[in-house]
Amino acid sequence: NPDQYTYHWYEANDMNVIIGYDETLLVSEADLAQSNGVYVLKVTDLLGCTYSQFTSVSMAEQMIITDVSVSDFNRLDNTIIVEVTGGSGVFEYTLHTIDYAGNTHTTVQNNPRFDNLVAGTYQIEVLDMTGCSISVTTDDIYVLDYPPFFTPNGDLQHDTWQITGANFIPNSKIYIFDRFGKVLAQVDPQSVIGWDGTYNGIQVPASDYWFTCEYIDPNNGQAKSVKGHFSIVRK
Repeated sequence: NPDQYTYHWYEANDMNVIIGYDETLLVSEADLAQSNGVYVLKVTDLLGCTYSQFTSVSMAEQMIITDVSVSDFNRLDNTIIVEVTGGSGVFEYTLHTIDYAGNTHTTVQNNPRFDNLVAGTYQIEVLDMTGCSISVTTDDIYVLDYPPFFTPNGDLQHDTWQITGANFIPNSKIYIFDRFGKVLAQVDPQSVIGWDGTYNGIQVPASDYWFTCEYIDPNNGQAKSVKGHFSIVRK
């Protein structure tokens, strides 16, 4: 029972001044510089017996997010991995999500890898779990993807096809091909509509189609190219 004891904290180089009266002692960087990081805890029980313990405290290296890697265009199997240096090495990772439908989500875990992500805008907050409550947060992270099919039947539901998050790659080149490699359309990345499933104003048949997307990755500025295929379903 903690109430059965009294606690006195001292700097090891000055045992005349009590600097704390609780089980724990919070110290700042300035405190460490003054005390050389060495402290003494004296615990006295109800019988007047005193026990002393020396302890050393050092400042952890500053926690820094050194890298965030994104694997996207993977049909709901998108991943984000964050790398951190410094700190205590024991971290909690919080993923803040705004998907492209405007929905917000929060995921908290001890693993730096987040899997099965939908396309959207993300931020990751990393908290050092030593009790110091030190956290750092990334800039916006963009996960891109594409719909596996669309149904251009005029019901205003999935009537067009577009790269999900294409507005974040404004200078990209997006081309649509048929199975023979014929270019059917070039999609404007800034267009909300995207491709409507026509070629020269005529509806193309229900089938599989392919796309290429050449773009500058908004997360790291690197030039990338991705290819994939999707289907037109007509009902």
